[in-house]
Amino acid sequence: MEPGDEVLRPSVRARSGTVWRLVVLCAAVMLAARVALLSPLYWHPDEGGHLDAMIWFYGHNGVPALDTDGLLYSPDGWSRVWNGELVYLLVGRAAALWRTVSGIQPPLVVTRLFNTALLFPLLIPLLWGRSRLFDLPAMGVFLAGVPQLLYLYGYANSDAWTILVSTLLLLSALHCLEGGWRVDWPLAGALSALVLMAKTNAWLVLPAAWAMFWIGWRSGVGRAWRRLTGAAVLAVGLATPVMLAPRLAEPGNWAKAVHAQKAHRAWPSFHPDHPTYVTFHLRAQGAPLTTVLADPGWYRTMFLSAWATFGYMNTVPPRATWVIECLVLVGLLVCTILTLRAKSQDASARHKTWVAVACAAAMLAVLLLAAIGHAWVEDNQAQGRYLLPGVILYAVPLIGIRTDGSCVGRRVQRGLIALHVVLGWAVTAYLCGHIAPPPSP
Repeated sequence: MEPGDEVLRPSVRARSGTVWRLVVLCAAVMLAARVALLSPLYWHPDEGGHLDAMIWFYGHNGVPALDTDGLLYSPDGWSRVWNGELVYLLVGRAAALWRTVSGIQPPLVVTRLFNTALLFPLLIPLLWGRSRLFDLPAMGVFLAGVPQLLYLYGYANSDAWTILVSTLLLLSALHCLEGGWRVDWPLAGALSALVLMAKTNAWLVLPAAWAMFWIGWRSGVGRAWRRLTGAAVLAVGLATPVMLAPRLAEPGNWAKAVHAQKAHRAWPSFHPDHPTYVTFHLRAQGAPLTTVLADPGWYRTMFLSAWATFGYMNTVPPRATWVIECLVLVGLLVCTILTLRAKSQDASARHKTWVAVACAAAMLAVLLLAAIGHAWVEDNQAQGRYLLPGVILYAVPLIGIRTDGSCVGRRVQRGLIALHVVLGWAVTAYLCGHIAPPPSP
């Protein structure tokens, strides 16, 4: 070894680490931007409804009364302006500020690029994150290689924002689980409030996040119940004005007014009193729960669309690609088991690792059960995006447990995650050029 090599090698490793992180980040953003810039408007699932809600807040500061004319209603007679989701207000008022400052009305594609830009706060805290227990950069690479995530960040929707705030909350919970001093209750409360002001399926990540906060505070700084109570009170206090705004805009009985609006605006086959559309309100049509629960095709579609199904569930990858992805995921799990057996951890670290894994499994089960219930009660759509608010925790048992980098299992794991990313990017690039048009009404 030449003199000075021991000083130069760490800096070389640091530079190479920065380079591959930038490559991953830029590739993910470019693939999402390709969808945003090259696909026609209103080409993607419910994009018209999302855009309509954003456009309303572009010209208005408040929520309209129910059954207002001039809005784009879904087939069941609903508009997203009454969802109580903060992202529509943020995008609409940001576009209005742009117009005020520049004097130029922003094109609708800006709403897509807003979502694409959200990839930066989603991936940067992971790719450049540090943790003794969890391999955050590897988890960031895993997320960057999921085609469905990149697709969602390429067009106007509220799922991208929902996944972002859920991921930031769960990431903070993992930091707190590692050491309670790293995250205090005001941050936990503020992030929980953002989750409450996102899509309702994201609310299901709160129990897992709060469980990790409680364990982290209990084993670290103490007074866990006080901190958790403070976080919950702050979250509810911050989120309540946004969540209740639609109800405050309707002075009468909310439930009756919603029913009257849907009866007036819904398509005949989606009428709330006598639905006949084949996938709509299965329970009301007399179909048993087993219609969804015992359907193997429903689960296959659900998990496939959580990885890569574009358009209105009508653009799917070649069968060989998702078979390879399934084998990669199984291989990652096996490698994690092997590396955990090869690594000696102290009792506290081992306990916290298993808490994170248990929370990931429990959250996946809860989100899946909620999707089954929604399919039976509301609309039978096996959309994998319903599972993605918890995607960062799913990465923990796959690639996120920090172990000895010299073991063979870990090197195999690195090869599998590289295959996952390359395959994901190739599938994304292929599907972006073959997105099928929306179905006819």
